[in-house]
Amino acid sequence: MIRPKQAKKILPKAEFEAFEAIIENQHGRMSEARLKKKATMSRRLREKYRDLARHQTIKAKRKLTNETDVSHHEARAEIFDRLIDRIETELERPNRPPPRKRTLKRKTKAQAEAEAAQRARKSITDARRRS
Repeated sequence: MIRPKQAKKILPKAEFEAFEAIIENQHGRMSEARLKKKATMSRRLREKYRDLARHQTIKAKRKLTNETDVSHHEARAEIFDRLIDRIETELERPNRPPPRKRTLKRKTKAQAEAEAAQRARKSITDARRRS
């Protein structure tokens, strides 16, 4: 199992957010199509990091030094490999519940008034800038 703290140290921010969305048991809330899309994205990232690790290994062998650290890209590829496995097992689960419907959050009267006041202020400042 991949721990989020380990993944956060290794992955770039955007990729970590995608990883976190799947790991934090949100796969039960996603539709099958969205899970397949996440699996495709994870495969693409896994292949990216496998290729980077492979190219770095080749360069390191050409230089005949051990200075190049390939483990970083290999670890990223491993993270996405495990993520793909997790998504695929979720998709194959026979009694998978349907995705939960999102409920719309209604604004309170105070929130609506605050937004209206903010729009009014913005229109005033825009008018001042134009003149």
